[in-house]
Amino acid sequence: MSTLIQDLNYSIRVLRKSPVFTFVAILMLALGIGANTAIFSAVYALLLNPYPFPQPDRIVSVEARHVSGKNSGTGYTDFSDWRRQNAVFEEMAIVPWSWSYTLTGQGEPQRIAGGRATASFLRVLGIQPTLGRFFTPDEDKGEGQRVAVLTYSAWQQRFAGSPDALGRTMTLDGEVYTVIGVLPSGFAFPGVRTCELFAPLGEMGVGRFIHQYDVVARLKPGVTVERAQADMTTIARRLEQEYPESNKGWGVVVTPIAKTFAADVRTPVELLFATVAFVLLLACANVAGLLLARASGRAKEIAIRASLGASRARVVRQMLTESVLLGLMGGGLGLVFANWLIDLMRAAAPKDLALDATLHLNPTVLAFTLAVSALTGIAFGSAPAWFGSKTDLNAALKGAANAWSGARSRRRFQSCLVAGEVALSLVLLVGAGLLVRNFLFVLHLDTGLRTEHVLTFVLDLPDMKYSSAQRRLTFYQELLDRLRSLPGADGAAVVDTLPMTSGMSGGSFEVEGRPKPADWVDTMVQYNSSSPGFFNLMGIPLQRGRDFEETDTAAALPVAIINDKLARQFFPNEDPVGHKFKDDYDRKLRTIVGVVGSFKNQKPMREAMPMVYAPFAQKGYGSMWVTVRAAGDPAKLAAAARGAVRELDRDVPILKLRTMRQVVADSLSEPQLLMSFLAGFAGFALALAAIGVYGLIAYSVTQRMQEMGVRVALGASPGEVLASVLRKGTLLAGAGVALGIPVALGASRFIGSLLYGISPHDPTVFVGVPALLLLVSLAASYFPARRAAKVDPIVALRYE
Repeated sequence: MSTLIQDLNYSIRVLRKSPVFTFVAILMLALGIGANTAIFSAVYALLLNPYPFPQPDRIVSVEARHVSGKNSGTGYTDFSDWRRQNAVFEEMAIVPWSWSYTLTGQGEPQRIAGGRATASFLRVLGIQPTLGRFFTPDEDKGEGQRVAVLTYSAWQQRFAGSPDALGRTMTLDGEVYTVIGVLPSGFAFPGVRTCELFAPLGEMGVGRFIHQYDVVARLKPGVTVERAQADMTTIARRLEQEYPESNKGWGVVVTPIAKTFAADVRTPVELLFATVAFVLLLACANVAGLLLARASGRAKEIAIRASLGASRARVVRQMLTESVLLGLMGGGLGLVFANWLIDLMRAAAPKDLALDATLHLNPTVLAFTLAVSALTGIAFGSAPAWFGSKTDLNAALKGAANAWSGARSRRRFQSCLVAGEVALSLVLLVGAGLLVRNFLFVLHLDTGLRTEHVLTFVLDLPDMKYSSAQRRLTFYQELLDRLRSLPGADGAAVVDTLPMTSGMSGGSFEVEGRPKPADWVDTMVQYNSSSPGFFNLMGIPLQRGRDFEETDTAAALPVAIINDKLARQFFPNEDPVGHKFKDDYDRKLRTIVGVVGSFKNQKPMREAMPMVYAPFAQKGYGSMWVTVRAAGDPAKLAAAARGAVRELDRDVPILKLRTMRQVVADSLSEPQLLMSFLAGFAGFALALAAIGVYGLIAYSVTQRMQEMGVRVALGASPGEVLASVLRKGTLLAGAGVALGIPVALGASRFIGSLLYGISPHDPTVFVGVPALLLLVSLAASYFPARRAAKVDPIVALRYE
């Protein structure tokens, strides 16, 4: 221990003597370790420990899946059967279904996020409310008074954390709810939108055809996932035999919850983690190069220590102590950088991931940072310590400039380090280049919509006040009349689900006069409803037939408009106009009166879906998107649109007020976030590679100063000296490029699933990135090369 303390004290004194070197080394390590800490915290929150509940290994996802792969999700009736018939679960619950409520009676009306859950939900998770209780089975059935359980943050915000909140009431959608409990602090169920409160789901008698829920369950002690899978498969087969019309082809998949959550973000998170690991390797390589260069100036110091009896192992240990100390200091500063990155990720991540509560510097993440800091210090310090301890004592004590033994192998190792940096940088730049190319492709993709000059917002009419379809229709018709009369407005319409947003309903499609399909899932289409003028407002072309008209009321003939994707699928060689089909929701026979063009729904990188539109007057809902086309800047109509809504009903809040361009931009937020992070890390990697090339060439010029003086004295021109040095830098970069291209080709397959419209082996990227690296390396070599070309032979021949 005393020896270790001596080594630490000596290391601190040595590092103090070289403040510039110490600062640069710590800064590079801090950026690398900090990035790894931040991304590891996301890996831990999303992949390793997404469910911080008691015995999470016993929590499983139970999902109904169709054999065709076209549909998944569980219906309430099937869930009830599973719950009664299984012998492997302590409890089953439906994952809280995202719901929103209009809160009134507390100032201006507000739209708050909530969830509708079954009474068994907390029992599956194994947690208890901090205050009060959760729902009872009777309340779950919708019996008795309406009740709500608050999240901890909502309790603090709305009731100042007072225990008197229990028994208080809240008016939600015009109905009175009594607060009966408060959830624990920090509670967050990943995959569920951040909620302020939970209310009972209630028994949903919607039949077996509607598959809309996710189910979780807690295994009984000693029951394996395999046994649970076998039990649920037996139940699924039994239900398929009992209800062939609805359950044919439907099976059940039981999966540990940690494997099912964040499936959509697993690849991006793993990609970012691999990226920051590469960045840390680059930082280590650069610091190792700095230490190797610095060690050459300590040859005399090491020789004196050796002559006084220090063994080579003792010298190596001293130098490793210095490097580990650098690593730990880099890790300490890296925590500051990591905290900033974590705040950035919280702000930019989709709300459904609930990262506000789960992403932070917890003890596990801090332990990871400590381990990475120590291992990093050993990794970048081992080679310099090994080479630095190999000193020619006689030469060092005589003051020779190069007193190291094995100088050739040391220079070869340095060259390999720099070539490796270039190779790693190429891999990261290729990945970033592919994502940038993909984003630009998607950004300029023709979505089939005219998104300029359109203002959009959502209205959700309270059920109590607008309980009848006629009242809802009257409200929206009056609103559209007001909006169309606004100065600067060129039209207005409503639609159930806005393009580029989620939430569209799916169902089967049965054409009258044709045999009923053997499996209804084979005819799945998307259902929507809109008012007259919506297609023209959004620039969706009418290809056949007519648009909806004001005469398409609830009392008129039920009609529909389909898109050309559906027309090609169900009417490949005939005109669909005039054909009738059975609506999957109201089971009415609707006559097709028109065909419109398709657009890429929900996100531009997703293909168009077969779609059916019904007139809003025949199938309108309380929650609708309102769209207004403006002659100029649509944002200038926002205040007038708010005023039009308030004139009709001050208790109806306006939600998600955005231009259509913002809606499209929001649909690209996730790929843009990944691209931005990867491009930022790749840019940092490029800078590190350039620093590595510059450092090696500059060090090489310093070591070869006498040689260059001799060459100039013998007649070599400055241009020849310049070319000689540039050649070495270019050869190093070329070796790194040659090494990195095969690795990049293999790694690009990993992000193939994230690309749309471009190949993982895009030639523009695979030609442009190597060219960029060669140019950067050439530029990094130029400055030390110019210094070498200007060498004075007399000064150089005296150089020590």
